[in-house]
Amino acid sequence: MIFKQSKNQIKRDFSFSVKDGVFWVLMNSIAIVFLVPYLISLGANSFQIGLLNSFPLFITSFLVLISYKILKRFKSKKHAVVIFLTLQALMWIPLAMAYFFFSNSITIWIVILIYTIITALGTVIHPIYMDWIRKLFPTKQMGFYIAKKNIILEFVSIFPIFLIGYILDVIFKSNTFIGYSIIFIFAGIFRFFSTRFLNRMSETEDKEDILKLVKKKQKIPLLKSFKDEVIKDKSFLKFLIFIILSYIGIHLATSYVSYFILHLLNYSSMEYVIWKISFILGTVLSLSYWGYVSDNYSPVKVLKISALFLPLFLIIPAFFYSNYSLMVFSIFVAGVIFGAFNLGVLDYLYKNIKKDLIGHSSYFLIIQASSIFVGTLLGSGIIYFATKFYSSEFKALIFLFIFTIFFRFIAFFYSLKLEKLERRDLRFFKYVIFQRPVLYGLLQFTHLSHEEKKLLLDLKFKSEFKKIKFKLFNQKKQ
Repeated sequence: MIFKQSKNQIKRDFSFSVKDGVFWVLMNSIAIVFLVPYLISLGANSFQIGLLNSFPLFITSFLVLISYKILKRFKSKKHAVVIFLTLQALMWIPLAMAYFFFSNSITIWIVILIYTIITALGTVIHPIYMDWIRKLFPTKQMGFYIAKKNIILEFVSIFPIFLIGYILDVIFKSNTFIGYSIIFIFAGIFRFFSTRFLNRMSETEDKEDILKLVKKKQKIPLLKSFKDEVIKDKSFLKFLIFIILSYIGIHLATSYVSYFILHLLNYSSMEYVIWKISFILGTVLSLSYWGYVSDNYSPVKVLKISALFLPLFLIIPAFFYSNYSLMVFSIFVAGVIFGAFNLGVLDYLYKNIKKDLIGHSSYFLIIQASSIFVGTLLGSGIIYFATKFYSSEFKALIFLFIFTIFFRFIAFFYSLKLEKLERRDLRFFKYVIFQRPVLYGLLQFTHLSHEEKKLLLDLKFKSEFKKIKFKLFNQKKQ
């Protein structure tokens, strides 16, 4: 089967991909925002919160090694994705019901277990999903498509967060867990609707193509595959080392920030909501810029820029945590930075992995999940020993934030070793500080023409303007 996409098909598939993403983000918003307060309400400690954020992805990431064995049992990549994500939707029902059959202490562990299964169903199919998606959209413009889709999804994610303040207040005041159960059932419903839109997207191969692909890959032993795709590919190996350093540095502290502000700073539900929305706004307003930079200058440049700024936003939680306005500002900056980092990582895989994206993304997911797990456990260990030393969990978390600031600079210095795949030069400070991503993002919501936007923000404009001034000067002189 030879798959070819017309412009209309690309638009149609992108529309369905966005609709799938809308319902996915509604499910994901519930998982991220409600599971932590739910476990805290059940009496979970910081270790269990950290475990929820890291263990499910780590333990299930190794399942991606059987992606090809799974794929051969389905008639297409799309078919495999739809079936697995439908099962994922169904698993939210037992998670929602667990509280009514077990004590609080046991429910905490059951929720972590079921959420691990939910994560497994999404993780094991992810390399297949990525390979399927890459064939649906032009690779050279993937940064644009990622940014455009994520802007829409981030906006949508604001909607459930607005309801969170009200819902959590009702739950806390009535002292009942029925509200949580209803919320988690809705998470399953949202995931089910997302699979319906995935099912309407294009097929990129038939059963015969699947069997040929799987037969070819199964002839290669796992160890040889690892050597060929990771060890011998120096560029990809450097990228994976960068990923290890970055994700350990990120999850040393990130997994505990929500716990810090909810449990120790005692933010009200509405303060928590505003804090979360600030992160989303930072991401939304900067994604267009990062997509532009990734497509025109390469994802490597985006990764280097984000690695430089990743350590800096933790300065405010570490030293100025008592100032709520500064805390909101810091999480807004975090949204800008993580928007760049996440887009850069994904676009790197799409643009720079030319062969066997399923295999490469499988190893990437294992490395990513392991790094998140190690980072979270290391953070938990630092909290444990620092709490004993300071006799205060609060001071221990402040110490963790300061330690993380220094650790994250290691990832930045290593990022300078990533192969220079940039097609043109882009200077860090000139175009990130003065040509601000947020300003670029804001212009996308104006009615200015493309040429007017280009005049305002094209990265070449200043140099072109100088040339014009020089020509005019010479003409006047003559």
